[in-house]
Amino acid sequence: MKYFIAASLAFFFGSQYSRAQDLVDRVPEHANVFVTLNTKAIFQHLDINDVNGLFERLGMFKALEEKANSKMTSIQDAGIDVNSKAYMYVEVTDSVQYLGGLLPLANAQQFEALVSSKKKIQIVQGLKTVYNHDKTIRLSFDDRNVYILGALPHTPYFAREDVRVRFNLPEMMEEAYPTYDYSDDAAAMVDTAYWGDDWAYADTAVVDDYWEETDTVDYEVVDSAMVVAVPAPVPAPPIVWDGDYDAVDSVLEQDQYADDYYLNYRNYINERDSLVSIIVSGWLENHMRDMLSGKVKSYRSKYKLAKMSDNVIADVQLRNFGSFYQAFLPADIFYSMVGYSKTPNFDYGVDAISGQLVVEGNRLLFKGNAELDREMSRYFRDIYAKKMNKKFLPHLQQDLLGFMSFAMDTEDYIKHMPAMMQRYYGPMAGRYDKFVDVAAVFFDVLLDEKAIAKVFKGDNLMVMYGVTPTKVTYTDYEYDDDYNYKEVEKEKTEQIPDFIWMFSSEDMRIFDKMIQIGVQESKVEDLGGIYALEKGYRSGLQLYFLTKDGVVYVGSNLSKLQDIKANKPMPSPHKPYVNMVRNDAFSVLFNTKRAPELFDEMNIPIDRKMKSTVEELGQYGDFYFRSSGIRKNKVDAEIAVDFPSEKDNALLFIFELVNRLSTEAKY
Repeated sequence: MKYFIAASLAFFFGSQYSRAQDLVDRVPEHANVFVTLNTKAIFQHLDINDVNGLFERLGMFKALEEKANSKMTSIQDAGIDVNSKAYMYVEVTDSVQYLGGLLPLANAQQFEALVSSKKKIQIVQGLKTVYNHDKTIRLSFDDRNVYILGALPHTPYFAREDVRVRFNLPEMMEEAYPTYDYSDDAAAMVDTAYWGDDWAYADTAVVDDYWEETDTVDYEVVDSAMVVAVPAPVPAPPIVWDGDYDAVDSVLEQDQYADDYYLNYRNYINERDSLVSIIVSGWLENHMRDMLSGKVKSYRSKYKLAKMSDNVIADVQLRNFGSFYQAFLPADIFYSMVGYSKTPNFDYGVDAISGQLVVEGNRLLFKGNAELDREMSRYFRDIYAKKMNKKFLPHLQQDLLGFMSFAMDTEDYIKHMPAMMQRYYGPMAGRYDKFVDVAAVFFDVLLDEKAIAKVFKGDNLMVMYGVTPTKVTYTDYEYDDDYNYKEVEKEKTEQIPDFIWMFSSEDMRIFDKMIQIGVQESKVEDLGGIYALEKGYRSGLQLYFLTKDGVVYVGSNLSKLQDIKANKPMPSPHKPYVNMVRNDAFSVLFNTKRAPELFDEMNIPIDRKMKSTVEELGQYGDFYFRSSGIRKNKVDAEIAVDFPSEKDNALLFIFELVNRLSTEAKY
């Protein structure tokens, strides 16, 4: 599949924007995932000669040359124009998943030379075309563009009894291998699948001789589909015994029985998969034909494409999130366990997810958002209306290891939880969905959201200072040859997190009562207003508890809690961290430059080849994930990392890092 490897590489090296406009119209309207790669932007940040050098060193050009018709020493030798955009998409139905790719050509002859000499290039629908061995991947091209389409069958769909009967697939074998009649008409292999009446295909399937060793079979050139005779059946060896496995007396006969049964089962699986591939290859041909002819509406006709500046490397859009997520659920398990009579509709209130990979100097970040429906937008606006307690902010020191902050309105969260629980889990319950309704009602009736919101207001900040190696003594048991045991005292070292978690509370009574009971039962030790909780079995983690000025503190660092109780002055907080926690509904940050120190503290062994790379982490900036909450009907999110400033931009630094690691890997 060298030609397919070449085509995959080519996705990263697209073509001119004016020509790529035509390709966008070939992306199907129902694509669930649509990715645009801005190759022009990539090579504004990288030197193409350096990229060629890396590919040469990794042996990628050599691998492509092994079965190609020409020598390849550069990306340009693939015939791909490296100055614009390429497109990839995923289109999911209940029966098959299509994976497509589109890119323009600069030199069709050079691209054609990459096709293995053992591959037969056919003219299909006016395009030069090659297939993989079972025709579930098709690559077609003309003088201007390349069209790639693959189809993956969805196994649970073909395991359904109604589908098996519809396509006359072999029955699941029991004691004997079933006799299968291959005389069915291949034209009956039709996909109504996920598309509804407008997408009901009724064309003859594309069938290949699956028992041939070669890929170079000649086919008749036609405009709509290709017809080849269905292969003759391959008889399976008979089962010797009619009875159960346990009824076979001798061990030798049992082994023979097991071998025969396994062989027959493998024949059944291979035969079923071959027939499924025949069906899927027919759907693929029909889908490619409709896409090229314009019968399929384009993605752009339904959705607006995002603008891409020269700093945007890639754009990702995920539409119809519910159907995309549902396609990967184990439907067969749901059907058998919870009693579905039809496929459930999973709708989590997310209409679309989109984002862009952006280079901002030495920072590489992914900016995205999730678009919610009206009902879910209302819930999120209420839940994420809470602001962070200003008393938390002084703890955000520049030298900390990391932190996580989360601010929500507990009262609104509890108020909306029954409806959200029903929406999330109701479709998964099948015939038990009424139990979810009852649980939601109990949740609503029994909980007093206003009272709970006073105890736990919903703003949280956890600060990590590092890890502390701690020796832990514990009791274990040793056994002699007669299984008599004796107690022995052993010692181990644990890496204990050094942290403080804080949250706001307007009603401390429940905490005061818990402390009183804990002291009375000798489960809590009073250390002058700071309370030490009892350690867990075989654990070195010691937790402490403090309530002060409307804030509850839980942590493992006694000295810091003592400083808080004594109102000891703290250094000025790090302003970027303060702004992040103050303005975001959710944020997680890791201080990457402390990574080498962390590896050392935790005694993590580092390979000699990776030592310099780990030490280099000390020059990185912060890695963070943050969400500012909801604006209108969109929840925004951002993931980023700051790379060392020794290179001109983040992409160049990553490339140089990969380049160095590839060189070191040879030694």
